[in-house]
Amino acid sequence: MSNNNLTPDGFNFIQESHGINEYNLKSNGLRVLTLSDRSAPVATFMVTYHVGSRNEAIGYTGSTHLLEHLMFKGSRNFNKEKGTAIWDELQSIGAQINATTWNDRTNYFEVVPSEHLEKAIAIESDRMRYAFLRDEDRQPEMTVVRNEFERVKIAHLMFWIRIFGPLLIKLTPIIIPLSDGVQILKM
Repeated sequence: MSNNNLTPDGFNFIQESHGINEYNLKSNGLRVLTLSDRSAPVATFMVTYHVGSRNEAIGYTGSTHLLEHLMFKGSRNFNKEKGTAIWDELQSIGAQINATTWNDRTNYFEVVPSEHLEKAIAIESDRMRYAFLRDEDRQPEMTVVRNEFERVKIAHLMFWIRIFGPLLIKLTPIIIPLSDGVQILKM
């Protein structure tokens, strides 16, 4: 840490808002946000990449979500072959881990006991630079991603049916009753 503003060496302090401090790594422009909360002996570490489904080319729908899955398959220093698989390493220290993909971002996060924050940072750094992207991992994960996509699509459809279904039913007597009591128009 440098003496001015307790800014870590190699970083520029950008701003503070509502307890969140923003820094910029001088060497590469990495944006770092910190929020101190000492109410529990845990730390949350999240990496957000500004890439999501909006960046997919036509015909490649789901590719960012597939990449999200593949990023858990291992990296140069954290992999099954070395006995240091990402999930195993994090779960062995009691971490909660996950990732999400949206229109404009993909993020990976861990909630770890505070004393293991450096391990979470090391794993994210290693998979950012040296992720294994192997065809033998891609094939089975494509099935998983397709199934997740279908579940979400069906959930969204059921949501809109529950919202607009009663109105549509009033407009036409042609309906199909579903087992859970929801009714939809016969198409």
